[in-house]
Amino acid sequence: MIHKNEVAFAIARAHFGDDAGAVIRELLQHPGTGEAVLAVKTKLTRVRVRAALRLLILHGAVVVCEKKQSQVLLYEARTEPLLMRTRLALYHGLAERQFGELGRVVVHALFVRGRLTAHGLHVCALDQTLRELEMDDDAGLSVLSDMARTGLIVWCGSRRTESDAGIKRRREDIQNGGGDGVIEVGRGDNRRFAAAPSRKNDDDLWGICYWYLNRCFRNEACRLVVAERLKDSLALDVLITGLNLALSRENAVLPSDDIETSEIKTDDVKRALIESNVAVNDRDFWRAVKNLIALDPPCVVGIPAEAPQTLRFIPGRLIAEVRMETMEEMIKQRYGKSGRRVFRAIAIEGALEDKMIADRCMLDPKTVREKLFALQRDKFVDVQEVPRSHDAQRAVNWFYLWRVRPHYVCERFLEILYKSQLNVILRLEQLERLKKPDDEVGIKLRERQRALLGVSAMRIDQSVMVMRDFGSFTNRFFPAKYTITDSLSRSVHSDL
Repeated sequence: MIHKNEVAFAIARAHFGDDAGAVIRELLQHPGTGEAVLAVKTKLTRVRVRAALRLLILHGAVVVCEKKQSQVLLYEARTEPLLMRTRLALYHGLAERQFGELGRVVVHALFVRGRLTAHGLHVCALDQTLRELEMDDDAGLSVLSDMARTGLIVWCGSRRTESDAGIKRRREDIQNGGGDGVIEVGRGDNRRFAAAPSRKNDDDLWGICYWYLNRCFRNEACRLVVAERLKDSLALDVLITGLNLALSRENAVLPSDDIETSEIKTDDVKRALIESNVAVNDRDFWRAVKNLIALDPPCVVGIPAEAPQTLRFIPGRLIAEVRMETMEEMIKQRYGKSGRRVFRAIAIEGALEDKMIADRCMLDPKTVREKLFALQRDKFVDVQEVPRSHDAQRAVNWFYLWRVRPHYVCERFLEILYKSQLNVILRLEQLERLKKPDDEVGIKLRERQRALLGVSAMRIDQSVMVMRDFGSFTNRFFPAKYTITDSLSRSVHSDL
């Protein structure tokens, strides 16, 4: 996606400077480029290129992809860490809710400075905050360990090369299930034991796990969807508790492509509710579980169905509906209420002629044709020519069916969102370059423009998060009211 790369370049330039922006742009255009070639292409000195690469590697925006036999390092750019840097305010709030002020300070330090050791975190942020809050060092170490265990911060390797004795000792710790000063981090294939964060530990590097944070917001989105259908506070508590328990077992260091959770024991859900100070008894708990299972379309499955011992949550179905609501709202803002009605009619009913669409939407044919051609121009709908008879030479023997391909529409919306996000970022840069006004009215106007652009950027990024970061776009759990068209242009029902 062209606009996606341009947004990543604009964010890198705004956050890390012009040199880093030039390096990112070159690596996005030519992945696997070495330092010497980057210096030639960007017209920067080797020292400046090396400094930009070091900064970008610290923030996860550049990785070493290959080392040739000549020991020349080749680099590749990663757009995800750059695109997620616009969500600092959201990440601050989430870290503060889960871990208090110390959690917010840790996230901010890692966001600004990149990967840091526990010693570096204490020096640049935690020591001052602990003094202000009148807390001891044990509180800071406890917060760092909890953040590492939950997955909010992720182990990014060590700055030193371990000796054979160190590797052997680390293996023994793994076999023994840990050890003194060792904690378990990661899940699934990435499960490992690392040295616990300590003020004296200046070797192990830690960074922000953006995908864990996105999964937390995904769970909140699921809770909001269910809250609109089910007026049962305990059922919502059961849902969010089960999703959080499933999150604690997911491999959160990678993008979310899981549309179903693992099976969670009902006893574990009830125990977690009690630990979170939710007053619940057996009768109310099973009533809430029954209400969740009875939702249509189902988002929670009891196993076995008669007397559930475990629960399987299906966030993919809930997120699919959030995505369709987001797309419909964007269609409404772009083409008006009549355009949204036309889009919904085609998406729900499948292939329709313009006259059939006019009847279902109760609109005049002229308005329907105008909206259809506008939607087709922007590639949100497509048309299929079908012959009425074997005589296909005459135009009157053809009729035209309009259809929606949600998978393609989702990608198209992301392109539009990236373009809008890029325009907002460039406008903010333009405001920063303008001369500061002298009068008080001009200063207030400038601040108002900056605030409005900031709110617009946040709203756009929230839509991007819903469309891109809440899991893969699949028709397995797509809303049942929509007809899905796969890559072979065959109509497939969402429940098949």
